[in-house]
Amino acid sequence: MKKYKNILATYKKMSIVYLISGILISWLSAATIFYFQKIIDSSSLLVVDKKAVLFYGLTLIFVPILSYLDEYPKNYLANNLYFHYKQESLKKVSLIRYDRYVNIGFGVLLQRIENVLQQENKLFLIFILGLSEN
Repeated sequence: MKKYKNILATYKKMSIVYLISGILISWLSAATIFYFQKIIDSSSLLVVDKKAVLFYGLTLIFVPILSYLDEYPKNYLANNLYFHYKQESLKKVSLIRYDRYVNIGFGVLLQRIENVLQQENKLFLIFILGLSEN
């Protein structure tokens, strides 16, 4: 857990931006449903609630814009976390004894490092930050 706190401290600003944008997108999506329901309810009375239509329109506009802007922090975190893990693994590789390195082989060692990096990246993004990678 200490390792993840260190990573969050390193990418603090972008993590905060990403979490706030995700919360805002979720809230606006829920507000869109709420105002759409208000419009449907008011249309049954043959009265149009202009305020609800205005807020519904604004939420329909802002959700895709914020979703588009949300991609930058998501990709920034995913790519930088991958390279952070790669740097850390290269530091550990420098500590491997030579006889073990020769027995494993360079290609197998690199493949193991890449597999671990991908799993660590997924673990951090999905379980720690609650982000899904599609």
